[in-house]
Amino acid sequence: MNKFQRFFTHTVLGIPADNSQSVINEDIKKTSDPTQKFQKPYHLRRHEPDKVPMNTIFYESEYDLHTIANARQLDGIINRAISVFKEQILKNGFEYVSKNDKAQQHIRRRLREIELFTNIKHTEIMASIADQLVTYGNAYIIKVRKDISNYGKRYKLFNKVVKPIVGIFVAEATTMSIGIDPEEQVRKYKQSIHGIDRYFNIEDVIHYTYNKLPGTLTGVSSINQVLDDVRALRKLEEEIEILGFQYAIPLYLYKVGTDSHPAAPGEVETVSNVVNNAPTYGLMVVPHTHDMKAVTSEGDSVDVMKFVQHFKSRIYAGLGVSPIAMSEVSTSNRNTSEIADIQMQTTTKSYQQIISNKNEQELIDEIIRDGGMDPLDINSELRFGEIDLEAQIKKENHILEKYQGNLISFEEARLESDRELVVDEKNMYLNKVQIPLLEAEAKAKASANPNQASSSSTSKAQKTLKASQNRVSNKNRPTNQHGKSLGRPKIKKDGFEDVAAYSTKIGKLLFTDGGNSSALNRDKYLIRLLPKIKDEITNFTQYTINSYRKYYHNDSIGDDSIIEEIYNFVAVKIKDKVRTMGNIKGDFADTKINYSLEWIEDVIDMRDKIENAIKILTLKSKGFPSISYHSSNCDIHSDLEVHESVINMNNVPPLSYNCECTVEDIEVWAEV
Repeated sequence: MNKFQRFFTHTVLGIPADNSQSVINEDIKKTSDPTQKFQKPYHLRRHEPDKVPMNTIFYESEYDLHTIANARQLDGIINRAISVFKEQILKNGFEYVSKNDKAQQHIRRRLREIELFTNIKHTEIMASIADQLVTYGNAYIIKVRKDISNYGKRYKLFNKVVKPIVGIFVAEATTMSIGIDPEEQVRKYKQSIHGIDRYFNIEDVIHYTYNKLPGTLTGVSSINQVLDDVRALRKLEEEIEILGFQYAIPLYLYKVGTDSHPAAPGEVETVSNVVNNAPTYGLMVVPHTHDMKAVTSEGDSVDVMKFVQHFKSRIYAGLGVSPIAMSEVSTSNRNTSEIADIQMQTTTKSYQQIISNKNEQELIDEIIRDGGMDPLDINSELRFGEIDLEAQIKKENHILEKYQGNLISFEEARLESDRELVVDEKNMYLNKVQIPLLEAEAKAKASANPNQASSSSTSKAQKTLKASQNRVSNKNRPTNQHGKSLGRPKIKKDGFEDVAAYSTKIGKLLFTDGGNSSALNRDKYLIRLLPKIKDEITNFTQYTINSYRKYYHNDSIGDDSIIEEIYNFVAVKIKDKVRTMGNIKGDFADTKINYSLEWIEDVIDMRDKIENAIKILTLKSKGFPSISYHSSNCDIHSDLEVHESVINMNNVPPLSYNCECTVEDIEVWAEV
């Protein structure tokens, strides 16, 4: 047994360094037969009992927690897996909640008081509980009681009066023993530290257990199942280290003589002396009867890394973690990592449920009692934040869609969302914001036009309701499930500003002859400006089409004809405006020309119209016969529904000056 094996055996396996060689040989004998360790129920092994008064016998854990503690200290995989679950448990925080406001306030006040007495934040206590539970499958909380609380009073527990809790401390699971009376009932707990024993009553200890088997006293840690795999992996890593040294300095075979020219007497000894005395780095020149070659890497070698990966996979499976969580990004793709993450979240929620149940039953209920209240009349819970926020959002949106679709009632929707059934609806958004806003708008319009106020208010409310329903429907039926990219399409916004500025610049150079712009100057203006406009329209349109093609994985969006259609739409408008500029004469001609140039600037900026046109093409490629224009933010137009056969650049939003109509994304505003 080499130095590494002795270190691993003595430290990780928990065997003292001063044990006799016979004990070590016995251990080697056991590990040589993998089935021998399963020939007796190791999980029922108990230490020699210690007798104390009251006929109580104390037993340590049925599992070797000391070995688990050593393995955590020495093995990075185990330590990282514990950290992953600990982080997941407390990832999104926790909160103690109660329907009773008085109880809620008392719980928060008492927990804060306990923090001040012990100088330990409750979040630290929860983190320690999570750490102990994941590591050992067991966690212990020691409750300290004194009559120094300002808010907690004595109360009756287990048919005796007890003092209020003023401190809670986490005990190391490896130091705890459980006391059993002759009737096999748990009566006491014992903590042994450096040979000093301390005894605790059952009401002063909270014992958390994970995967506790019937007939046992303590829970089972997931680490207990992978210790043999960790040992095997460590041994393989040692062999890899040896192989590294072996292949770093190759073994050479030096052949002296051949069949036709055998070695002369003493020639082998001479060559051996020369080779042994040769420098580490050098060159050897030999005659044709001598042959020298490296033989270390010859032949078929065993791929040790396959065995390493095998044992790592067994360890990951036993611990319940994914390779992605362990930072092995090259071992899995996105789909498999998501499945593994879901499995980890399920395990994490089981840890959270254990902590919640114990804290509610053995901590919060006592705090409620010391406040003069009865836990039977008051419901209080420890709630952890949802681990998978995306799944929570999908669930709540689905519940909202069922409610809006008249499938469930308001109370059922709140119940499915884990919210209180009774709520003051006056404080809901509808009654708090939307209805007062609509009433204010109706009053304002009534004062201006009494005949149209009622219908306008109703139309506004219908639009708001429709927008809300469509957005919820989108979140429950995302187009991504039919092949849509996860990232939004990025539409560039630069370029048109430069062309618009250029149009004004050359316009002021050519149209400064007292307002009498010549036909020659107008032609020069169009010859210089229109090619730049066409280039920018082409670049922006192609870029937008490509962005939406990637976003929707759809190659049928748009073609070159849309570019020509957009350009002709702009060119006709600009040509008409330039033609009318020839009639500008007289006073204020320069001012009128400047107004015309500013108008041309506005026409050139086609970004919104192009992007809406591409969205319409996207909807058409998806088979939607009609397109709905969203105008909730537009004071000029109402919602329009246009058949795709009659859509052209004239009726693509924005429809006029100051128009704020939009074509929303496919999943929100497309309607069949």
